[in-house]
Amino acid sequence: MQRILITGTNRGLGLELVKQYAEVGERVLATCRRPDDAGDLQALAKKHANVTILGLDVADDIQFAAFAETISAHTDALDVLIHNAGMNARTPEARTFGTLTAAAIQEQVQTNAIGPLLLTQTLLPLIQKGQNPIVVMVSSQMGSLQWKQHGGGYAYSMSKAAMNMAARTLAADLKPQGIRVITLHPGWVITDMGGESAELTPHESASSIRALIGKVSLDDSGSFYKWDGTRHVW
Repeated sequence: MQRILITGTNRGLGLELVKQYAEVGERVLATCRRPDDAGDLQALAKKHANVTILGLDVADDIQFAAFAETISAHTDALDVLIHNAGMNARTPEARTFGTLTAAAIQEQVQTNAIGPLLLTQTLLPLIQKGQNPIVVMVSSQMGSLQWKQHGGGYAYSMSKAAMNMAARTLAADLKPQGIRVITLHPGWVITDMGGESAELTPHESASSIRALIGKVSLDDSGSFYKWDGTRHVW
């Protein structure tokens, strides 16, 4: 039984990852900002005794130390840490040149890049005790300098590029400890963020991501993947 922590699990891809890992008997610690409002996640936890819901706002690093103490009451190690929580504000202040604001950009960088990095740092003692541990940053092709050749989407693209660099650097630091770190593009998924016109269902994306996590070696640490296991351009 793997011990798995997944952030941002109240809906979409995060919720589906919890569902799939729970169904195969893994120990899942599922976080979201407002557990009381996460009806679908609460239903999963009632169905599967191996799912525990914990409150966490990944943008608020002040609460990380207390969260580490809370999670230590539920597990003494982490085998898989999946940073799925994120945001993509669709406001002109975050997306459109000419109306951008520092606050809108900083909010997304904090949530999508700084938060995951600092949460990993806080939880490192638990990760170090894991079996063949891995840290997974759910990024986006929008964070690829080679792929993105269109305008707009400034805050989200910048935040995911920062996440990619955090994962790349973290991989180098943690590889000597036997800890794998990867970043991945989950595909264009039908979620509240991806929209109804997206190409993949959450089930399809989550199934592929689980398969990828299961086969990544220490030599692969620091790589940027697509959901299907192929490498993504940086």
